[in-house]
Amino acid sequence: MRRLRTISVTAAITVMALAFLGGCGQSASTDETSSASAVPASLPAGPATSASGMNLAQIQAGDYSSLLGTWKEVAWAVNDYDMNNPGVHWHAGSASSVDTISVSSDRIVFDGMGVAMQGNTLTDNNGAHALLLQSRGGSLDASLADQSVAINWGVYFYPIGATEVSSDFQPDNGVTIDNTKNLIVIWTSNMGATTVFAQQ
Repeated sequence: MRRLRTISVTAAITVMALAFLGGCGQSASTDETSSASAVPASLPAGPATSASGMNLAQIQAGDYSSLLGTWKEVAWAVNDYDMNNPGVHWHAGSASSVDTISVSSDRIVFDGMGVAMQGNTLTDNNGAHALLLQSRGGSLDASLADQSVAINWGVYFYPIGATEVSSDFQPDNGVTIDNTKNLIVIWTSNMGATTVFAQQ
């Protein structure tokens, strides 16, 4: 009799657990379109302004839907290791026709550089690297978690009006970078190269 009660109690607990788990599975959304744009409840609402459309909280969660559209390279800098003119120097426009950026709702590809960003991972010719994504008030920084790599990378997101633009960039050669457009900036330790893309 005692064994029968134990089996009955065990069976009842198992049925309740399966019913609970089954119910959880039914409530999960299977619509990829709606789940891709949803911000997890654990993240803050995000400091994006309605005028900019760039939602930093969504970007931090790996959702790039607020970045969809056309991006154009507007400035670049590099250290040419010129003994007569040392240091990193800026240039307006595009360094090359292959330096473009492609954005989908879950991936950013820096064409011509061999670099892609997806969620908290940046992939280059040396493989996949974990990213640290940190909000700086009005902007978002994505840097490699392991800084002891052969080539280091950083990706920076500046919505329209971000005040960090003026403090982060002081270009020379008459180049101006302002905060009147959404900006994505990619930096690499390879020749200290920086490329600035503006949303059109």
